[in-house]
Amino acid sequence: MKVATSYSLQTLSDRAEIQERLARWPDIVDSMKLDLLPEVFQPDVVWDFGGGTVEYSLAAVRKKIEGHLGDNAPTFCGHTRHDLSNMMIDVDGDKARSKVNVFASHEGVGPYAGKILYIWLTYTDDWVRTANGWRIGHREYRIQFMNGPKEIVYGDDSPPIDPSQILKK
Repeated sequence: MKVATSYSLQTLSDRAEIQERLARWPDIVDSMKLDLLPEVFQPDVVWDFGGGTVEYSLAAVRKKIEGHLGDNAPTFCGHTRHDLSNMMIDVDGDKARSKVNVFASHEGVGPYAGKILYIWLTYTDDWVRTANGWRIGHREYRIQFMNGPKEIVYGDDSPPIDPSQILKK
């Protein structure tokens, strides 16, 4: 990501909108108001979860989220909290790229009550300006590390996390 020395008013406005839409994502996922996902993502979003797991539509991404965090998910996840930091945003006309660090907390329920899974990760997003404002067309989701029982989010039969999908320095 490049560091600009000055910004036009349009670029400042674009960056502010992208930052607001980035901040909208944790509110949507933490409240499980997934009907609001189109406020942030394109219908044909490509979401690369790492380790070869890629979803090719917003409907598929929603299904994946519901499979890990929803009330009917075969996991042990209660409340979640996703905090974003260190936002970097590059705007180039009608396209933009952002990179943001994420700290996500996942409350355990059932046999994991009283435990928390913490995940530190990065979103790298490619944005496109649409008639309805900026939307993410591609997201790369990369876990740096986690602490706590992964079963909270990934369920009892989840395979161990593949070390190749964890970011290295």
